Amino acid sequence: MKRYRIIGFCLAAVVLSSCAASKFSKKDKDESVDLTIDQSSEVVNYALLERQQIPSLSARIAKDRDRGLITAALIGQAVTAGSKAVKKLIDAENKKYTAEYKSGLTNLFFYDQLSIKSAFDPIGMQFGGFTFVRTFTNKNGETDTAIIARFSIDTDSNSIYDIFNNSFFKLKLDSVEVRYAKARVAGSRWYLPWTLFQKKHDEHLNLDFEIKFTTNYVNKQGNLFSSVELGTFYLSLRNAPLNTTDTGYKVYYDKQKGKALDGYSFLVPRSFGYYYHEGDFRESYSKGLYNILINVKESSKDKFVDKLIMSNSGQIVDQISNTINKGADKILTPPDEQ
Repeated sequence: MKRYRIIGFCLAAVVLSSCAASKFSKKDKDESVDLTIDQSSEVVNYALLERQQIPSLSARIAKDRDRGLITAALIGQAVTAGSKAVKKLIDAENKKYTAEYKSGLTNLFFYDQLSIKSAFDPIGMQFGGFTFVRTFTNKNGETDTAIIARFSIDTDSNSIYDIFNNSFFKLKLDSVEVRYAKARVAGSRWYLPWTLFQKKHDEHLNLDFEIKFTTNYVNKQGNLFSSVELGTFYLSLRNAPLNTTDTGYKVYYDKQKGKALDGYSFLVPRSFGYYYHEGDFRESYSKGLYNILINVKESSKDKFVDKLIMSNSGQIVDQISNTINKGADKILTPPDEQ
């Protein structure tokens, strides 16, 4: 009788093996998350900037009179369209199908030179973007890349003037490739036919990037500011393919290139200080220290059948065991007693 119970539990284990993970998931052995900043003194091509004019009050009044208008004139892009962004970040119920990891760098310089003008003088801005990479050790003992994403400051014609006029910048996605997941991704097995019903959800992943800029600085009045949040950016990828051999893999990631991230960040304020010049110290502003923190959340789609089995594993084991035991009792009981 005991032997049949063991068989029952073995069969139950086979059934529960349908929850086996995809070969592209659970890649977290010797995980490493790295961040590299793109520093260049040529982030902005100042020669391409067009001359901007700020009219005086008298000039605006004269212009309005010439046009016969009482209302204020619209200069440049005075009218802007606001955007409403609702972030639906990953919050999965089953923690087995989610994963989170982060990376960051501190004490970086936002500008390549001091300034004698102001705390938000943009001249010499050297932060051009960054590259985010997560690696792991594969089954062959080699370092393999799970995800690589490159971001840069948006310097198109509409965004470049925000840097100078409004002291904030935006980010865009240059490229991204996701090849393996840290989160569990359910896999299909030909010998377990019920796992094939939702095969289209296999080898796909949802990701959320949260990118935060902070700084510490001191102003001319001697006030200290610590861990000041300058801005936060968000990038969401949904149903991102993992299998590089799929026909839709390249198409999906090509569509992500150039995508603008939600959010913005103020320029890094320069701390007040002094510089030595011709035998004396003169007032100046620093090269702007800042920190960057990136948090990534992964989530896969657990299959309905797998989830059902996992949620009711105890009942399944009991049912299989009871069924086998009843069959065994019939076999061991003489016919005249049945």
